[in-house]
Amino acid sequence: MLSELNISSSGPILTETADLIFSNQKDDGRFRLSPQGAIYPCHTIIAVRALCHLGYADDGRLVKSFEHLLNTRHSDHGWRCKKFSFGRGPETEFSNPGPTLFALDAFRYTKYLNRERSLDGTVEFLLDHWRTRIPLGPCHYGIGTLFMQVQYPLNQYNLFYYVYVLSFYEKAKKR
Repeated sequence: MLSELNISSSGPILTETADLIFSNQKDDGRFRLSPQGAIYPCHTIIAVRALCHLGYADDGRLVKSFEHLLNTRHSDHGWRCKKFSFGRGPETEFSNPGPTLFALDAFRYTKYLNRERSLDGTVEFLLDHWRTRIPLGPCHYGIGTLFMQVQYPLNQYNLFYYVYVLSFYEKAKKR
């Protein structure tokens, strides 16, 4: 994101920010965002996405994180955790579209973009969600009235961000 805006990620504050995020990385590539809390897939996704936006997508420290993400997808090709704050139901058997979209945002900065065929399934999951729009996953991400509202910056789970991220993936463009 910074490179798209022609902003350097080498400034001291941004470098310290990246260092702080990296200091919470585990050996297996996951990120713990709080000292005592559990480690959820969305935590790793958010950390990796932030580092990619800061210009660290090619940093060797993220190799394990991307491998971990590729290897821990749910059977529908998205990402979900096993925390059921809103209860359980048939919708919780699916991945969370929000974190899944954020993960694809991170992957678009990498060599995996349009080369890792298994990400096509992830794109399909999001395109199918566009069709159904129902709340899915343990966090109940859906496409409702707030999703369709114009919001800036375009980095939240909304219409523009959804289309923006998917526009990098050939699978989405062909469908």
